[in-house]
Amino acid sequence: MKRIIFFLILSVIAVMAMAQSNKSTVRCHFTGLKTDTLILRTVYTSHPDDYTIETIIAPNGRCEFSVADDYAVNVMLAEKNPNGVESYLVADVTLLTILPGENITVNGSIKNKAVIKGSAYADEEKAYRMLTRELNEEIRQLDKERTEKINAGGDHDEVFNEYRPLFGKISMRKLNIAKDYVIQHPDSPYSVYLACLNLSAGEDLYNLLSEKARNGVMKYHIRNVFAYDEERENKRKKLEMLQYGGDALDFTAKDLDGNDLSLSSLFHKGKYVLLDFWGSWCHWCLSAVPRMKAVYEPIKDKMFILSVDCKDTEEEWRKAVKEHDMPWLHVKSEKANDIAALYCVQAYPTFILISPEGKVQKVQIASDDAFYEYVQETVQNISNKTFTVKGTTHGLDDGAKITLATYSRKSVTIDTATVKDGKFSFTCRYDNMVSNNQLIVSYVKPGDKRVWTGIGFFAEPDATVNVFLDIDNLHNNRNAVYGSPLNDRMAAQRKKEDEITKPVLALRKASNNPDLSEQERKKAEREADAIMDKMIAAKAEFALANMDNILGISVLDGFGPSFTVEMRQKMVDMAAKGPFANHAVIAETRKALETEAKTAEGKKFVDLEMAAPDGKIVKLSNFISKNKLTLIDFWASWCGPCRGENPHVVEIYKEYHPKGLEIFGVSLDNNKEAWVKAIADDGLVWKHGSDLKGWQSAPAQLYSVSGIPHTVLLDENNKIIAKNLRGDELKQKIAELLK
Repeated sequence: MKRIIFFLILSVIAVMAMAQSNKSTVRCHFTGLKTDTLILRTVYTSHPDDYTIETIIAPNGRCEFSVADDYAVNVMLAEKNPNGVESYLVADVTLLTILPGENITVNGSIKNKAVIKGSAYADEEKAYRMLTRELNEEIRQLDKERTEKINAGGDHDEVFNEYRPLFGKISMRKLNIAKDYVIQHPDSPYSVYLACLNLSAGEDLYNLLSEKARNGVMKYHIRNVFAYDEERENKRKKLEMLQYGGDALDFTAKDLDGNDLSLSSLFHKGKYVLLDFWGSWCHWCLSAVPRMKAVYEPIKDKMFILSVDCKDTEEEWRKAVKEHDMPWLHVKSEKANDIAALYCVQAYPTFILISPEGKVQKVQIASDDAFYEYVQETVQNISNKTFTVKGTTHGLDDGAKITLATYSRKSVTIDTATVKDGKFSFTCRYDNMVSNNQLIVSYVKPGDKRVWTGIGFFAEPDATVNVFLDIDNLHNNRNAVYGSPLNDRMAAQRKKEDEITKPVLALRKASNNPDLSEQERKKAEREADAIMDKMIAAKAEFALANMDNILGISVLDGFGPSFTVEMRQKMVDMAAKGPFANHAVIAETRKALETEAKTAEGKKFVDLEMAAPDGKIVKLSNFISKNKLTLIDFWASWCGPCRGENPHVVEIYKEYHPKGLEIFGVSLDNNKEAWVKAIADDGLVWKHGSDLKGWQSAPAQLYSVSGIPHTVLLDENNKIIAKNLRGDELKQKIAELLK
């Protein structure tokens, strides 16, 4: 008996010793806290779904806590906001990766600036940051330059294409540093982190890790990251298929006659396919049937409709098809063959238009007249004419994939090709989809999942377009398209614009040079603005001369917000006389002009109603009549120019609020925490509201806001007297009106 007790005691001691050896203690002394209550979020990588969130008391900024596990534990410490709005941004918290058996001290600011001692992981992280410090500074500098170019009026996509290879080269240098680090530290927990961080570069870094590292304290971190990456990739592929025109997913199901019908059997017959996900139980599905019949009848020789019944019994399905006289193809989605799940269908009806080649072209949820019109127009314009793209590459190895897609708000993939001997080619049908859109060739390097944007151009019937894709000098690609009239014309225009804007970069740098006088900087800024105005005028002139073809439509699509109301009205009127009268860009521009007319200068304000930061509903009309002047300020926390303008607005408010000025801030945020934090950080003490829908903001659409910051100034009679003023112009206008 004594022997049994002795061994029990030894066992308990051993367990206690093991627990003690795996226990880690963290002692903190934070400075500058506004509260003594902290949020502690603990994630045990061995069971990440069982994370804990708790509050800990830190009197005078001091606290202590412990964790115990055989594997790495991730901890986040954040200050509890007395207003109840927590910030978990990296810049606002302290993050720790704690290894078993460590005694760690944390001293300093909780906002990612604390000094961490006793953490092997933190020591390695600090050492690695020193290795990449210069490259990170280069990235920050490039990002600043890129932002300046865009703010100066540069085309967003063109600027990004110009800088993408520069960022790519730095990324490769960072990857090489990461590889060297892993080679030198194959057992290191931080090497595990680097290997997982660079999964997109392949398995190279992971294979450089030792068995000790792979099965050590970071073992579950590896497993979780790989599982997440696989899940994310699967979802990405599915969403890409639905949203960006990938290959339609094939299926086979029984038709009404009991025969097997595969979706792919309908492809390559010169006809479109409209998938219709429906059910007899769905009121909206049945109400759409008469409209579908009307659409189908005149184009049935150019389109198949394949209705996929969902959630019905066999009897209900057959009865509904007969009762509603649906004269097209039918199959049924079953549990064992769930076609709706295959296509991520979550609402009914859902329509998916597929090209004759089997590419998803458009997805529509719910019955919509605009969608039916789109289908009719697209299918009716089906053509036997073709166009050819012949490409030459520089910097791409054989095997690289080239994608040909429409370049619009929703890109649609048309075809793919493979680089061989530095060349690739496409021969595609010239249909409504390509004739109504700018096209783009993009590339994917072997072993890389990322799609890199390349060259934009325009298709022409029975023509050959030659492109030169130099991935080491993407900026020159914009002029590397030739061989057809439209593309030659666009290349000449781009060359003209490049000549106009050549001095802008130097002037923008001068306007930001602190060594120059304020007068000199403003002069440089005015000169740069004048040049950009000249460039916009040249674009408008070019668009007006090409409203009978896709060039004018493309320019209007990309630069419409920069053109005056008069310019856009002219373009719409000219397009109305040609083949693009019903183009989506023309329809959207026409609608925008109608909306803008309602909020033009001299018009009475349009009331706004939305939620304030405290959740209460606030209406512009509730306080507007009390003010001599009211400024509606459209902005967002994520908008750099807005945040840069905010100090000027604060200054104006302080000076002119006592004289009768009120401000109503309307945010285009979609993250409440970020919005509320920005209000506090920037000292915006006036009234605020937002529907948190970003660019889909209803208030922004009511006032035709196409870019932010955007201001609307109202007088005491509630009339709009000025729009889109900022900086000195805004202040001068307010000063003039509140003398």
